[in-house]
Amino acid sequence: VITTVSSSKKIPLVQSLGADLVIQTDIEDFVQKTRDYTNGKDVDVVYDSIGLTTYERSISLVKPLGTFVLFGQSSGKVPPIDPMLFSKQG
Repeated sequence: VITTVSSSKKIPLVQSLGADLVIQTDIEDFVQKTRDYTNGKDVDVVYDSIGLTTYERSISLVKPLGTFVLFGQSSGKVPPIDPMLFSKQG
């Protein structure tokens, strides 16, 4: 389980809930940190609660036939997603 947090105050909570890797997004690039952790492999599923500022980068991490779940839009409304974004992923 890889998770992101917006501040260091949230790190102990997500670690106590079982996160294997915690990425602090205000100081780290979540795409690069995820790829480093997975040795460049894409992931099975991404849950994105941020929306506008993160959805394209989140999609870039999903492996072929993986799952992308957008369940929030705290950074703004996500425009209709072009299916070609997924086909480029395989």
